[in-house]
Amino acid sequence: MADQPNPTSLTKYLEAMSFVKVFRTFRIAIAPGKLGLALLGLLLMGFCGWFLDRIWPTRCQPIGDEISVYWKVGDLQVWRNEQAANRLQRLTAIYQDLGLKTDDLQEDLASDSGEVISEAVVKLGKVYQERQERYAEELKDARGDAKKRDEVKQDFAADARAINATCLELKRLKNRGVFESFVTYELDLVHQLLNAACRFNFLGEFDEVIDGGRAIERADMAGMFRSVLRDVQKDVRTTGVIPSLILMARGKLWMATHYPLFFVLFMLCCLIIWSILGGAICRMAALHFARDERIAPKAAIDFAGRKFLAFLAAPLLPMVMIFGVGICLLLGGLFGAIPYIGELIAGIAMVLAMLGGFVIALIFIGAAAGGSLFWPTIAVEGSDAFDAISRSYSYVYSKPWRAGFYAMVATIYGAICFLFARFFVLVMLKATRFFVGIGMGAASDRPGTGLTDASKLDAMWPSPTFENLMPTVTAFGLKGWEAAGAVFINVWMILTVGLLFAFLVSFYYSGSTVIYFLLRSKVDATDLEDVFEEEKDGDEAVEEMPEPDTGVSAGTPTKPVEPDDAGGKAE
Repeated sequence: MADQPNPTSLTKYLEAMSFVKVFRTFRIAIAPGKLGLALLGLLLMGFCGWFLDRIWPTRCQPIGDEISVYWKVGDLQVWRNEQAANRLQRLTAIYQDLGLKTDDLQEDLASDSGEVISEAVVKLGKVYQERQERYAEELKDARGDAKKRDEVKQDFAADARAINATCLELKRLKNRGVFESFVTYELDLVHQLLNAACRFNFLGEFDEVIDGGRAIERADMAGMFRSVLRDVQKDVRTTGVIPSLILMARGKLWMATHYPLFFVLFMLCCLIIWSILGGAICRMAALHFARDERIAPKAAIDFAGRKFLAFLAAPLLPMVMIFGVGICLLLGGLFGAIPYIGELIAGIAMVLAMLGGFVIALIFIGAAAGGSLFWPTIAVEGSDAFDAISRSYSYVYSKPWRAGFYAMVATIYGAICFLFARFFVLVMLKATRFFVGIGMGAASDRPGTGLTDASKLDAMWPSPTFENLMPTVTAFGLKGWEAAGAVFINVWMILTVGLLFAFLVSFYYSGSTVIYFLLRSKVDATDLEDVFEEEKDGDEAVEEMPEPDTGVSAGTPTKPVEPDDAGGKAE
């Protein structure tokens, strides 16, 4: 008789392979409803940041790329002064080339850099207009001479390329808003993290990132700046996932320490937005994973609205607890300030202070490792913020290696899925651009973009690449209504690329929800199909099966069936 498989061994094998359920995240994340909610959240978050940048005083805005170097520099103010001096020197040279006055340039630049840059751009536009008029005259003179016309076109394209490059440099010299600096920095690190995950690189450059706060000699500021840029802008193949996460955290720390009011306002807006939309995505993912049940975004938003305070409070409670313990330690430290006896009290009671530090470490590490489970807990269990924190901490501390393994698998899988989605979008854009370009006419001539063979579509919509799906449209080179058309194309591109990053957001929330289910199953031995469901939750309510039609109206008593005399059979 053939050997039968051991059911116990098979069960253990399937339990050990439970991580394969993480691979369901892609199909869960690409649901249109989740993508729509994620895109809405990104647009609202972007609008809040843009609005804060517009109302923030220019003198309080960052200079250059300080978010990338602040943690490497011994004295950030010295670095800022050096950058301001370099910017003034370059702007003075550009102003002189354009024939503009430079008498009060330093004061004007300090008060409103945008106005200074705008004045130079306007003058540069006049220079381009004059060069374009001269180009038209030269074309008329070269009529009938194809070789001469090509030379004229090449000369004009070279001059236009230099003018557009100067305009781009002027825009880079302008003070960037806090949000613009932050989101640019974070997006670069997101791409770096995803590339590292695809290469299974988790700890690359870890020592360099951790040791980033080392002292730097201030004597050679320019040399220091170049060294910093080399260290920060590493090849994406060398910096790993965990160092990238640390750098992303340092970006938030930069905003919190140097622009605290901006940080509070922006993070509060983000917390409100994602407490509703992120909670709704987690709710949709929970029902999709547990019961393969799809609910409408409106029903998910209604659920998140009813649990809004729980979603809002869950990320805040760990910070409140850390702050509370910190205040207790601070008050205890006041006893150490008492002359003579204070030192003795501090020495004896230091063990209590160390216990407080132990509690802070537990709270902080638990929040860092299990913070992604807060909202899935509320979405799955329908509970409050305290239960979300309790379960998340319990699961992470009970199964730390399993939780880390699930997170690693989800990160690698998510990175591969994102790169595939990015490639898909690139092919879509290339195909669209190719056929539309043929229809718009390949014979159209736009050397003002800096390219001799540029067409009308090249001027309105530069060719996307895998690294840059949204290249910047040149400031000059558009004719007539092409500028308006380029604006509309840019709007559609923002929505398209926004959907790509919306997939990343949806994948994060969906993957966190799946990981919560798996950890709950291991720690609490709860079925994966077990998910909270409100009794009458709109579109979420489970439809009851209709009772069979017996032909008897409700409320009408039925006559009991009696057996007949012959065999006791019912009539």
